[in-house]
Amino acid sequence: MEGSWYADGSTGIDLSGKVLQLAALVYLVGPDRFLDNVFADADRLAEAAQLALLQAGARAFDVVRALAIACFAIFCALSMIAAGRGQPARGLLLIVSLLFLVLVWHEGPEATGHWLLAFLLAASGAASMTRRLAEAPPRMLPPRQKERF
Repeated sequence: MEGSWYADGSTGIDLSGKVLQLAALVYLVGPDRFLDNVFADADRLAEAAQLALLQAGARAFDVVRALAIACFAIFCALSMIAAGRGQPARGLLLIVSLLFLVLVWHEGPEATGHWLLAFLLAASGAASMTRRLAEAPPRMLPPRQKERF
């Protein structure tokens, strides 16, 4: 039980398999071209999303942008609640916030696909926080003692 994060004695999610998969991917692609390939794949995905939204019409862009902002606001609120309960949420909040801002920073015709990716990122973050809050029992932090002078 010593050093455990949760009441059942576990220390969280075992990422050893994921780390090995990522290491194999970096080895296959080559460490010098790995980030270039990741960014190129993200651009191709954004272009495909942009094409799909352009075919749906201009109204779809406003809807996707509104959904992305709403999901991001929900994700932030759920992260604050989880952090208030003592659950690990700050790291995911930082990562999702930075990625969201990078995606929505673009303006112009290429922004449509980026907003769709931002919506998917915020929706998956909100779903992840909802799952964390639903599974784990609330762990309240101990009340602070008031200082008396």
